Amino acid sequence: MATDTAVADNHPNGDAVSQQPQQAEQPEQQHKDAAPHGQRPMTELKDKVTHQTQKIKDKKNPPGGFDDTPLPDAPPGYTVKFTFHKASNLPSADIHTHSSDPFLHATLTADIPRRHKEDPPLTFRTRTVRRSTDPEWEQEWVVANVPKTGFTLKCRIYDEDWPDTNDRLGNLTLNIPHVDENWEGFGPEGKVLEVKKRSGSKRAYLLKAATSALTRHVSMTPTLHIGIEVLGVSDPPHAVMCTVAPCYWFKHYSPMIGRLTGTKVNRDEESDAHGHKGDKHTKKYE
Repeated sequence: MATDTAVADNHPNGDAVSQQPQQAEQPEQQHKDAAPHGQRPMTELKDKVTHQTQKIKDKKNPPGGFDDTPLPDAPPGYTVKFTFHKASNLPSADIHTHSSDPFLHATLTADIPRRHKEDPPLTFRTRTVRRSTDPEWEQEWVVANVPKTGFTLKCRIYDEDWPDTNDRLGNLTLNIPHVDENWEGFGPEGKVLEVKKRSGSKRAYLLKAATSALTRHVSMTPTLHIGIEVLGVSDPPHAVMCTVAPCYWFKHYSPMIGRLTGTKVNRDEESDAHGHKGDKHTKKYE
């Protein structure tokens, strides 16, 4: 008859050792050893996903510091001077003063290779003329490496409205298909061109329409006086368009630091010119 007894082997020392406890311990030992082996692939998978995520972030955000990306190879270009003389007959964006604080923002683009796809186009901003609908800027912008295939110049006129959003007073787009040393440009005196009102502030042009209805022979269309002149072939390297002159330096004001230091300034430039000592009308920290 078969019995459920453990089979004992004779040990060399004469002791009987049961095999049943050893067989019971083997699955537990295998289970303990299998747990770490099962966790290693999960850890490796998480590390791999983290590494791939970091690579994607690095591609979206290029590292700072020195950039060893070579400059693109482009044919010789030309140095062009843009002169923003003045604008006239602009609408009044401020109802209280019946005037505007206009400035011009220009964007220059051309069919030329860029160093990086995310490189922004060249831009230029004129100074702000306070309380005027006929501002005179008389500011120059010199750009090098403008290609022979021409360029597109977008001029947008805004009313500086602190602290709200700037109101657009009109825009003008110039498409020049070809540029060379013999191109006459806009001549020494420049050209007076009409500004498009379609993209301008509706509030400003409604106010202008109301005032024009009371006055005869008043045009609703603003004008922009601009000059463009080719100065010659640009110096190497002929890679990308760049601003030659002028280069401005701006001072950044921080309202938080102004509150910490207790520094107050006025809201307009006229009051700032007279200083801040003894001024009881200062309202802004900067």
